[in-house]
Formats: sequence, structure tokens, C-alpha cells
Amino acid sequence: PQFRPDSAGKESVARFRQYAQEAGRDPAKIGIDGRLPIGGGDPESWVTEAKEWEELGATHVSVNTMGAGLSSPSQHIDAIRRFKESFGG
Repeated sequence: PQFRPDSAGKESVARFRQYAQEAGRDPAKIGIDGRLPIGGGDPESWVTEAKEWEELGATHVSVNTMGAGLSSPSQHIDAIRRFKESFGG
């Protein structure tokens, strides 16, 4: 999804699940990959948003470093590393 796990995002996921069901698919068997932009956030906000995605039923979370003011591949890698470390890993 290209949205946040807010009320509008919840409505979109509910609609998606309804469409899947109408198409004869089990929505629980279709993964949801939430996008988590790290630009402008901090480790606490990243963990909070990841938990919101989990509550929404996301099976995966992708880290988006675009728009975070990073100018080199190593800065993007370091940002992803910091994101990972914010979850204790």
C-alpha cells in the first residue's frame, strides 16, 4: 500500500479484503506489505507506525528511505540499519 495505517488506510484495507472475498479469495491468505517512510521520523515513531501496520494486518513492512534527504547509497544503508536497530535487532 502507498498510504499510512491511519483511518483512511484502514478503510482501504477493508475495501481490499472485501474485493478479495468477492473474487473468491481468502483475504487472510493475501499478504499486505506496509510502506514505512523513515524521512522526518525517529526510531520511536518508526516502531509506533510498524505496530499500527501490524494491527492493520500487514504481514510485512518495507522501509522507504526516499525523501529522507539521503544523498548516497551508504546513507540509505545506514538509515535502514538504524531502522532495524530501533526494533532491537
